[in-house]
Amino acid sequence: MFSAQISRSLAWMAVPLLGFTLTACDGGGPGQLDAEVNQTTTDMLTVHATASGEATPGLRVMLSADVEDGGADVRYQWSQTGGPAVELEGPDSAVTQFRVPPVNEDVELDFTVEATDAAGHSGSYALRVTVEALTMETLHVVERQVTDQFVVFRADKDINERFELYLATLDGESVVRLNDPPPVPGGGVFLFRISPDREHVAYWGDQDTDNVFELYTARIDGGGVSKINGPLVSGGSVRSDFVWSPDSNALAYSADQRTAGVFEVFVSAADGSGNVRVSGDLVLGGGAFVPVWNPDSDAIAYGADQNTDNVFELFVSSADGRDNVRVSGPMVPNGDVRFDYAWSPDGQYLAYRANQLDRFRLELFTSTPDGSGNTRVSPPLVTDGSVDTFAWSPDGSRIGYQGDVVINDRFELFTVFPDGTGNVRVSAVPVDGDVSGLFQWAPDSSAIAYTADQLADGVLELFVSGPDGSGNRRVSGPLVADGQVFQFSWSPDSAHLSYLATQNASDLFELFVSAPDGSSTVQVSGPLVTGGDVSFNSLWSPDSQWLAYLADQNQDNVFELFTARPDGSTVVQVSGPMAPNGDLDRFLWTPDASRLVYAADQLVDTVIELFVAAPDGSVPNNRISGDLTPGGGVVDFALE
Repeated sequence: MFSAQISRSLAWMAVPLLGFTLTACDGGGPGQLDAEVNQTTTDMLTVHATASGEATPGLRVMLSADVEDGGADVRYQWSQTGGPAVELEGPDSAVTQFRVPPVNEDVELDFTVEATDAAGHSGSYALRVTVEALTMETLHVVERQVTDQFVVFRADKDINERFELYLATLDGESVVRLNDPPPVPGGGVFLFRISPDREHVAYWGDQDTDNVFELYTARIDGGGVSKINGPLVSGGSVRSDFVWSPDSNALAYSADQRTAGVFEVFVSAADGSGNVRVSGDLVLGGGAFVPVWNPDSDAIAYGADQNTDNVFELFVSSADGRDNVRVSGPMVPNGDVRFDYAWSPDGQYLAYRANQLDRFRLELFTSTPDGSGNTRVSPPLVTDGSVDTFAWSPDGSRIGYQGDVVINDRFELFTVFPDGTGNVRVSAVPVDGDVSGLFQWAPDSSAIAYTADQLADGVLELFVSGPDGSGNRRVSGPLVADGQVFQFSWSPDSAHLSYLATQNASDLFELFVSAPDGSSTVQVSGPLVTGGDVSFNSLWSPDSQWLAYLADQNQDNVFELFTARPDGSTVVQVSGPMAPNGDLDRFLWTPDASRLVYAADQLVDTVIELFVAAPDGSVPNNRISGDLTPGGGVVDFALE
């Protein structure tokens, strides 16, 4: 059946929505990649070739050749001899590939590969691939692939003050509403999260009943909307702390689904099936909140006053709700677990902060998921001391944490193994100094960076240390009087640190990049107009090749989007000319680092729209959010 949902999906395609099947000339089944054999032999060199790949538009088909009894140093040359032109990638090697093209009817693509060895023996092989128009059976596959480069955004696009969820392709050709049906009067979409595999979007809103918030998923390929939560009792509602499982198969959320005012944790499959409560039975007045999946997607940690009203503890449940165990240790009177617990990257431990042993001291603990081995990993704290923040290293080998552990009101940075051994101080602040609370592990776990007034009281600078406290060094450059480092970030490849600082002049915010060994520091932001500054919003590209940032670099109080190379060699403005009083609001990189998507009132003041640009400025700046109703605008967006 040609459904209304599929009809709607057709509207978002940049090209006619056609699918492709690669078959032999005598007719093969859908998805086959057989090819016609047409072999010639010259000077005794016998050549063979095959085609392989997935038969969907935008995907690549691979052509591979080899020879029988060929000598050394065989050279290959592929060429296209018929059909709509495609671009062969690596045509002078044994293996080449091309993207399946858009066509309006069945077509034949002809290719020939010629092979020559060092002795001069040669031969060729002709390959024919038939590209067939889409069948309805493969429509959903095609839709998914074509929309791989997309952005999901929330806006009152169609009706002013009615916020809904949309998907736009990055070519700017099409926009489709994902929530279906439209919200009831007064309702809307208020929060959304894309699944890790980018197949679904979960969204939270009062779509069916005004002021009754529920959880839904929409398929990115336009395949429909599912309600995730079970039926709610009168007065019930889903909280906004929903989270995707890492494998994208399920969602966990908290809701007073069974009893008004009693919040419990539930799990449902991405299509809304198999809804199950995973939190345990609650005492009168109890509740369960903030679910966090383990890396394997088979267990959930959550905080709850499950056993004693107003005493929050940490629990772990299997994803099917069959096993439930408390993993935090016994609490002293008035003790609680804080809601910032985190699984280790390998799922072997949970780390959490709690005043478990002393109601006046927040300490750091770890536990195994079965509740055994509950361990305080921070050392005994000074009177009135506290652990304020913590973070696992990406490889899970250590936990970094910050607090006034040794001396009251002297905040330092430490690391420790998850079993509580190997506790070391990695900062080197003097008696009057402090670690600011900002610290980050290098993505490869080789080092930890932090800001502190380690060298001069009241002057925050950027430092890097080994995980064991070795090699502590300042990596930010010398500061002017009253200079400070305010914000920093590791590049994804751990090769650089960017930081925002008033390094060259007091009250002049600029962006710098440093090597983690402190060997080089360079300013990467461009020259600023009088009164201009780089904002606190900067972001590395996923491939670490660019650093994007906002600044009123060209005109005071007009913030635009720029990119810079880490060595400071190139600065490019990627946002388009701004309308009078226009500003750039927010930006994100696409997962493949090929584009930047940003929100700005670039065309009309106070009308926030979405735009896409290339980091090197090579692609024209393009609006992708489509036309808005008068008074409408984009309020948030996500790419992953």
